[in-house]
Amino acid sequence: MSMLSRSDFWYLFDYGMVVSTAPEANDWRALEHATGADLEPKTSTYWANREAFDSGQLNPQEYWSGVLDRPASRAEIESLENLDLALWSHLNPTTLSVLETLQNEQARMALLSNMPVQMSKRHLDGSSWTKYFSKLYWLFAFRGEYQPAEMNFMPPSGQHFSIGYVIGNWSDCGTLEQSV
Repeated sequence: MSMLSRSDFWYLFDYGMVVSTAPEANDWRALEHATGADLEPKTSTYWANREAFDSGQLNPQEYWSGVLDRPASRAEIESLENLDLALWSHLNPTTLSVLETLQNEQARMALLSNMPVQMSKRHLDGSSWTKYFSKLYWLFAFRGEYQPAEMNFMPPSGQHFSIGYVIGNWSDCGTLEQSV
């Protein structure tokens, strides 16, 4: 057993800006073309409620209607969700190299992410990077309901809650676990 694959040690990764790179300019332009607004600046409607969307406090209808500043149609939401997925789907080659090295050493790796529920479903259904992780943890803020039950997640445990709390310092954060 190498130092990288110790049985008592896990490597914990985030998705956005770690496994993925920063969004690229052409992706922001595609989103601008679809919405008619420049959404890249941190002061834009894209970012105004992004944390609430990522944490599950807003569903896609609520979030994208806020981004558009008007009710979003079902077709618009589907299109915007696809563009949003593309925005965050550029993989970081340096991180992929690290993941490959760790995988070759049989190290245990987990992903802890606050990506929106719909985005996490899409990644689970076909993204190549999920193969590196033996555990995927999706964080979201509870709203008195167990929203992602349809994703076959296990209920949160105190241990996972502590991980989310320590790393993210979110006072009302819960976690869901998905074994790959």
